[in-house]
Amino acid sequence: MGSKTGTPSAEKLFPYAWWLAPLTAILIYLNTLQHDFTFDDRLHVTGNPDVDSTRTRVQDVFLHDNWGWNITHERTNTQVAPLQA
Repeated sequence: MGSKTGTPSAEKLFPYAWWLAPLTAILIYLNTLQHDFTFDDRLHVTGNPDVDSTRTRVQDVFLHDNWGWNITHERTNTQVAPLQA
């Protein structure tokens, strides 16, 4: 339904506009699949013992920060990975 001035509503002009954000995100993500890890990904993913289920118990994830350090270690950033936003 348009306004009183006779201009069409946004729903009529862009009926599928809600697809724009998810489609853009998917297209950007697809471009990254062919690339390797970068920057701190090696520490967070490949070098982090908490990511390897054969080396870490599930409950240990709550005792380590996002770098894999014990949460009581002096070098920790005190951000527990499952709770970090």
